[in-house]
Amino acid sequence: MFTGKRRKLEQSLVAETSCSKSGIARILLRLHREGALHDGVLEHRNGRGIRGNLQKAVNDLANRMTPFGPVLQSMTLECSPPLKWDFIHPIALVYMLSQISAGFSALMHNIIGKLNSNSPELNILLYIDECRPGNVLRPDKGRALQHILWTFVEFPEWLTVRGQGWFTFGCIRTSAIATLPGHISCLMKHVAKSLLNFGTTGGMVAAPNSAPLLFKAKLAGFLGDEKGLKEVFGSKGPGGSKPCVSCKNR
Repeated sequence: MFTGKRRKLEQSLVAETSCSKSGIARILLRLHREGALHDGVLEHRNGRGIRGNLQKAVNDLANRMTPFGPVLQSMTLECSPPLKWDFIHPIALVYMLSQISAGFSALMHNIIGKLNSNSPELNILLYIDECRPGNVLRPDKGRALQHILWTFVEFPEWLTVRGQGWFTFGCIRTSAIATLPGHISCLMKHVAKSLLNFGTTGGMVAAPNSAPLLFKAKLAGFLGDEKGLKEVFGSKGPGGSKPCVSCKNR
C-alpha cells in the first residue's frame, strides 16, 4: 500500500520540478537527515537507490497503457541506417494527464465546453527548435538535438507562456536528421501524420466522476524562429531567391 503512495510521490516530484533526478535525490536525502521526512518515506538511504526509484517512476508513466496505446511509442525514420525513434504520443498523453491530474482534466473540460459543439475540435500548434547541451559555441554539432513541442491554441494565455503549457513530442539528434531525406521537413511530415488520429479517431479526456469526454483536433500550423521555419517548409529563406512559402514568387 505504501509502495504505491511512494511511487505516486516520486512521479509527482519528477513531473513538477525542473531538477534532475540526482538533484531530487540529494534534496530528499538532506531532508531525511534533518528529520523533515518520516521514517519509511525513503526506500533507500543513498542517492543511487533514490535515482533508481525515480527512473522506475518515469518508466511507469511512459509505459502506462491508454485506449490509444502506451504513452511512449516509436516510429521508424528513413535514416541511414534506419532509426527507431521514440516519441510521446499526443493522444495517449492527454488521456494519461487527465487521469493523474484533476486540474488538467478540469481545464480540458472547461476549454472543450466553451466550444458549444456536439463535435468539439481543438487546434494544435507545433514548435521545433534546436538545442545544444554543453558548450554551445563548439564548431561542430556535438550533442545538438531538435526538440519538438506542441500545444492547443485554445489553452489560456497564462498557460501557453509557461513551460507547462507545451508538451514534448520528442527529441532527436541533429546528426541523425542529416541522414534523413528531406531533413527537418521530412521529420515534421512524420510528426504531422502522427497527429492525424486527433482528427479521425479523436482524443479522450478522463473524468473522475463522469464519462470520458471525446474531442477532435487538427493541425493549425507551425511555430519557430526564422531558421526553423525555413527548414520545416524547405524554403530558401531571406537569403534565397524564393523566400515565399505560399506563392514561391512565381
